[in-house]
Amino acid sequence: EIEIYIMTKKGHLLLPFMILPLSTVYAATDPQEPVKQQSTNQEVVIVTGTRNPSSLQNYTGNIAIINTQSLNLVSHTHISEIMQRSPGTWISRGNGQEHLTAIRSPVFTGAGSCGEFLMSEDSIPLRAMGFCNANQLFAANSEQAEKIEVIRGPGNALYGSDAMHGIVNVISQSSPEQQQAGLALEGGPHGYRRAKLSYGNRFDQHGFIINYNNARDDGYKDDSGFDQQKLNLRHDYHGEQIKVSSIIRTTDLDQQTAGYITGKDAYKDDDLKKTNPEPEAYRESASLHLQSRITYQASDDSRLVVTPYLRDNDMEFMMHWMPGDPVEENGHSSIGLQSAFYHDTGRGHRWSTGFDIENTDAYLKETQAKPGFKDSFPAGTHYDYDVDANVIATFAQLYWDTSDQTELSLGLRFEHTAYDYSNKLSNGSACDDSLPADECRYSRPADTQESFGTWSPNLGLITHISNQQSVFANISQGHRAPQATELFRLQEGNMSTDLDPVRLNAFELGTRHSFEALYYELTVYTMEKKNVIFQDSARKNVNGGKTKHQGIELELSYQLPHNFDVATYLTYAKHTYNNDIDLREADPDAGYKLKGNDIDTAPRHYGSAQLGWNYSSASRAELEWVHMGRYYTDPDNLHRYEGHDIFNLRFSQQISENFSAALRVTNLSDEDYAERADYTSFQGDRYFVGEPRSVYLSIEASM
Repeated sequence: EIEIYIMTKKGHLLLPFMILPLSTVYAATDPQEPVKQQSTNQEVVIVTGTRNPSSLQNYTGNIAIINTQSLNLVSHTHISEIMQRSPGTWISRGNGQEHLTAIRSPVFTGAGSCGEFLMSEDSIPLRAMGFCNANQLFAANSEQAEKIEVIRGPGNALYGSDAMHGIVNVISQSSPEQQQAGLALEGGPHGYRRAKLSYGNRFDQHGFIINYNNARDDGYKDDSGFDQQKLNLRHDYHGEQIKVSSIIRTTDLDQQTAGYITGKDAYKDDDLKKTNPEPEAYRESASLHLQSRITYQASDDSRLVVTPYLRDNDMEFMMHWMPGDPVEENGHSSIGLQSAFYHDTGRGHRWSTGFDIENTDAYLKETQAKPGFKDSFPAGTHYDYDVDANVIATFAQLYWDTSDQTELSLGLRFEHTAYDYSNKLSNGSACDDSLPADECRYSRPADTQESFGTWSPNLGLITHISNQQSVFANISQGHRAPQATELFRLQEGNMSTDLDPVRLNAFELGTRHSFEALYYELTVYTMEKKNVIFQDSARKNVNGGKTKHQGIELELSYQLPHNFDVATYLTYAKHTYNNDIDLREADPDAGYKLKGNDIDTAPRHYGSAQLGWNYSSASRAELEWVHMGRYYTDPDNLHRYEGHDIFNLRFSQQISENFSAALRVTNLSDEDYAERADYTSFQGDRYFVGEPRSVYLSIEASM
């Protein structure tokens, strides 16, 4: 036996996790198992909708499930590659493992934009509320997950702040029924190599699983690349009344970052594609999460679920898009508890209630070694502050069978968020006295406290037309409290903010059908957002923005004759400004006439489709089409990216009982395209370049 002690990179935590026999740790599901269609013959279980295992067919709302077979076949090197299998979802790839997110939304940028989404692993948020990071999904071990579930739009009462435009929940593998082990080695272009290790077992009431992967990439662009490690260790206990799933997961990323290339259509220029204008840029990130989900079955119709957790994150990166290349260090340590009591009255009523609490100790420091191109970007320390944050929430969700075919759901959540901010530097301007405070880019407010209270109601209805088809409708309201950076990382003489929580009102109507070879989910939605936080032309963070979001989404899969199958994930959406605002990146000569304009980086249509063929009982081929429609890159809608179409080809082959191989060809037609296009008044058109045709080969041994 061994006893495991964990300490973070900066020594924030030091504690024992569990004692376990070395012979009890696990391996992955067979990656060569064909992709299965949804069917009424096999009930599909979801977790994210209720934070408790439940039937997909009875869920009042949309949900996309990216299952184990899809994860193994795609074997993504970046989270964007697999998230194309969720309609209404676009993970925009930056360089290395960096990314931005769009779920029923444009791609958001800015200090608090990542707070529009709730990113979690095993239902615990990857980062503390109020301290999001745009790239936070790289802290989840999605590469070895059991599945990924995505909810578009606000969650129900079990989810609070940040669960506005969408929820992504990466669900880890549970322990196997018997001893299994696997080792996969993979190689690809520009020095890419990855190893995945799995090993596990179950005995009596205990099961264990360990998943580890290490990926290295020398980078397609000059002076780029990354080295990334992820480890998940899970212990499952199944007693008669008590079940406990304890998970420890750690990640580490060391990345050399390539910045944007600039100039109209620069991504098509062979002389510019591989250049890196910021060869000194980097990102380092480490995370540690511990949690134990304890389920007590009080009776056949009552269940209590309690999940205490610890979280620690540290990150350091160069802000290569800023003059002078400042370096940011940030991190936080959290302790929290999720709890819920579920009860079925047996008379057509089910309900759940509970509370969530979390305490976070966070810090942020920004320094710059050399002056920027103007005196307003000075060398030295711009910010250095600590924030103590407390979140407490209570909720209730009721489900009522109004008839044999119809169920009504009603929920309400109240959440209180409090920040205690301490500035460790002098208050006021970060520049010397020769420059007026309102001309200095960096302003440091005095110590202060802020608090916010939010209510999140929801009302839903689901009607089962038959055993195979249901129709659902939802009215919900999502909120997010301002992020710490929006409140305390101020600019150009602004010493305080007066921000309110952002509010999103949403309505959706959908239908879900699951019958033999056919599965589809079709949803239409409309959402209006108020109190949108934006930075005005005076670089002050203010409320007052209004936006509108409407769309239709389709997920469909169908089993064709002769072992062929097809799946598609399509989105048509319109994301627009709903009032005229003094937006910093808008053109003041136009009078900030933005109402009705498309929000920048908001394509009207995008999606993917896959044609698969199981050409033998242990072999599969798949051709994938990925479509990105054109979109505007500035709020005035004067500049745009024309979109692209990419094709990917994948093969998997079981060579023998214990060996398999897989081949992937991405960007099959060697298309010139941009992963993301952007426009700023300072740099003009700029792009993250899509990589050319690439071939990846992997070999796996299992037992």
